[in-house]
Amino acid sequence: MHAYPQRPSCSCPDAPEYATLQQENLACRQAVAPARSCIVLPASAVWVAAVREHTRMFLYRHNLPTLADDAELVVSEIATNAIKATADVFPSKQSSETGDQVGVIRVCLRMLSTELRIEVWDAGHAAPRRREARPDEEGGRGLFLVELLTTTWGTIWPPTGGKIVFASMALK
Repeated sequence: MHAYPQRPSCSCPDAPEYATLQQENLACRQAVAPARSCIVLPASAVWVAAVREHTRMFLYRHNLPTLADDAELVVSEIATNAIKATADVFPSKQSSETGDQVGVIRVCLRMLSTELRIEVWDAGHAAPRRREARPDEEGGRGLFLVELLTTTWGTIWPPTGGKIVFASMALK
């Protein structure tokens, strides 16, 4: 088990507004069905490892360890893009060093009958788009990998604002 800074363990996108993330997470743990697991985290790169661990543990609980590596990669890429999108919305409030920022991301995993559905909400206003990275670039291949590893992916624009980037993976 990896050691992470103190973090909320669960969040529900349809939960009422709570005074603190801890209250929201407690309400979620009491209400969420086992086939769904969500977390809300500060929009900071230091939390991407927690997103991967959350995904791996969810899949192990559902006896799908063979899907874990690919799912971790997909959720990691989408969450990283969400963190960058949140930094664009709150540029003066972002601090990857301390985790002190206004923005959060919400990651939800849902087990459907034939697929794993990954959903990542952020406050951003622009849809992610795949681009061709030059061979000498370190980044720019994330959505290409998401496309290769999933059956479908896209963007949903909820009426409450922000966006949800989703990806579906066939159950192995």
